[in-house]
Order: sequence, then structure tokens, then C-alpha cells
Amino acid sequence: MIEVHDMKSYHWVEVVEPQPQELRSELAAIDLPEKYFDYMMDTREQPRATYDELNKFGALVVRALPFNISQKSTTVPIFIGFRDGTLITVCHDSQEREVISAPKKESGLTNHIMDILRGIVDHYLQLLDQMSENAERLEMRGHQVTNKRLSAISDLKRKLIYLRSACAGNLIAIEQLKELLDHEQVESGQTSRDHQAVTDLLIEYRQCQNSFEIVSTVVSEFEDTFGNVINNRLNQTMQFLTVWSLVLAIPPIVSGFYGMNMFLPLASGKWAWAYSLVITLVLVGLMIWYLKRNKKL
Repeated sequence: MIEVHDMKSYHWVEVVEPQPQELRSELAAIDLPEKYFDYMMDTREQPRATYDELNKFGALVVRALPFNISQKSTTVPIFIGFRDGTLITVCHDSQEREVISAPKKESGLTNHIMDILRGIVDHYLQLLDQMSENAERLEMRGHQVTNKRLSAISDLKRKLIYLRSACAGNLIAIEQLKELLDHEQVESGQTSRDHQAVTDLLIEYRQCQNSFEIVSTVVSEFEDTFGNVINNRLNQTMQFLTVWSLVLAIPPIVSGFYGMNMFLPLASGKWAWAYSLVITLVLVGLMIWYLKRNKKL
């Protein structure tokens, strides 16, 4: 779907879930090179900011969160192109229109771009708050290790890998955009106010990245702690089994000797079986005493 909006001071081409033929026709209508078609259609495009001196066209790609966040929390690209008072936005998720919608107080093309980027980072921060709450709930449960908790930690860590990567890429793209604006290569009428807006936005993206790093570190610490607890419990279990296997090995040894067809002390008489039980209990008692003395039991 392609919609064209005539704003107060610029021309906005809004593309949502683009179709190849429709998008090619629109690019031809606004006289853009074919090479930008791949940027707009590729759902795996990584964050970047570039400027084409020949065509006087700037392009910015950032990774945004889908509004219906799945368990995998994958991100989707948003393409932002600008040239001579013309703004082009391309997104592959219809619900992302909420992010790229026109600013409430229209004040120019640059303001619209800043609002888009600010909406994206706000969405990241909202998800980050949810992840922080999930991490706190896992911590409040103590060191009780269950399959459900291990699955929750694994899922949370996997999400953070995707989001940290996307956030870091977005930060690089915003830094590249700031360099373009600093050198006045995109718009000749850049003001100090626009420059300050980009600087403030860059600070927000850095804070977002740092927050993801902190939450990721906390989750990793949880995972290491649970791993240590599991290993310690396994060691205790193996020690328990080893100790009692030694204790329980004594009765078969004694009964095996007294079951042989040969002369043995105390083997004659009707109370021989009782003597074998006494010998067994004495040996077991000595083994338990020895293990307790050496702090093995």
C-alpha cells in the first residue's frame, strides 16, 4: 500500500507492506535510482545511514519492534528516505504506521524523522521495562531451579541477543545520520535546533543500549547462578550415592562369605546366622563412624 501525503512544508510518500511492482512505479514517479528498491524491499536489511551526492538523496534504515511482539522478539526494518522536501517511509508491518505517523505539530521534514526515531526507541524502552520486571520476578523466587524457570531465563536471554544487536545497529545508524547533518550534506537549511534534536535522540539510543547491556548482564548472572546450583546439587547427589553404596556393599560381602561351603569362624551352631548379622551391623557401624569422622556423611 502506498499513500501520498501533502504536508505543509514537504511531500510524504508512505509505503506499508510494499508490493514490488507498485513500489517500482512510485520510485520511477519520483525519479529515484533502482538501487534503492532493494533497500526498501529487503526485510533483513541492517541499520545504516547513507547519502548519495549524485542523486541528492539520503537514506536511513533502522530496526524496529513489531507491535505484536512474539516469543522470539524479532525486529523489522523501517526505511526512511529524504530529498528536496520529499520524505519516503517504508515499513513491512502495517501496525508500524503508528510509529511513522505524521507529527502532531508539523514543523518540517527533519522533525518528522526525529519523531519516527523517537517512537522506535520508546518502544524499545517499553519492552526493556517488561524484561526488567521479568528478571526481577525470577530473582525474587530465590535459587529454586525448575525447568520452567530455566526455560524462562533461556527465552529472556535469547530475546536480549536480538534486541541488543538491533539497538546497537540503530545507534550506529543514528551516529552516521548525525555526521551527515553536521556536514550539512542532507539539507542546506539545517539549524542548531535540528542538530540538538539529533544529539538528544542519540543520547536516548545510547541509554537504551546501556540498559539492554545491564539487563543482559543480570540475566547472564542468573543463568550462571542456576548453573552453579545445579552443579552443586549434582555433586551432593553423587556424594550421597557413593557413600551409601560403600555402606550397603558390606552386607553382601559378609553374607557371601558365610554362604560358601567351607569352614568359617562362628559358622557352626544354630545361632550362626545371628552372628553373621552382628558382624554385618558392626562393620556397617564402623563404616558409618569412619565416614562421619571424615565428614563424608
